[in-house]
Amino acid sequence: MPVFPTAYFPSIGYIQKLIHFEDIQIDLGEHYIKQTIRNRCEILTSNGVLKLSVPIVHDKTKKLGTHEIEIDYSQRWQSIHWRAITSAYASSPYFDDYALEIKTLIEQEDTFLYSKNQAILAKIIELLALPIQIHYSKSYVEEELHDFRSYDFLQRESLSIKYQQVFGYDQAFTDNLSSLDLLFNEGPMARTLLLNGQK
Repeated sequence: MPVFPTAYFPSIGYIQKLIHFEDIQIDLGEHYIKQTIRNRCEILTSNGVLKLSVPIVHDKTKKLGTHEIEIDYSQRWQSIHWRAITSAYASSPYFDDYALEIKTLIEQEDTFLYSKNQAILAKIIELLALPIQIHYSKSYVEEELHDFRSYDFLQRESLSIKYQQVFGYDQAFTDNLSSLDLLFNEGPMARTLLLNGQK
């Protein structure tokens, strides 16, 4: 079964790879890797690409499994993320359709990072009616033929999907942003674009 890392508002490239398979496994038993899609996403603002990171509680005394990583709520990151998303997408065609559900996901005070990511991915799959079954493992998954745990899902790779972005009238198209970008700009059509543009 293909293995993926957990992801915070996963990139379009992540979702594209996901939909190649009917059943996938997300490894929560792997050692947590910092500064990756596990706790970051990228959105497009009027000033270009903006990285949003979920702060985590650090334990420098030991390596932790991804399922043990707790979210740090001592910082006001939720309001920062929601303000940035609103600023970037309030004028997008489908912002009003999804804003409340996305805001709720961000504001939900999950103890663990994987719990928040799990809720986010479930909502994306539900909103786009994607034909995928997700399985979670808290034990380390041995290497598989289709193993995407080391893949850089935040790289600016050129995807086979193109659509009108909010700031696309005076900027070049920006590939592989958070799936939020596709969702707010294309709404239900995002499903067709993803399924037709599989890589």
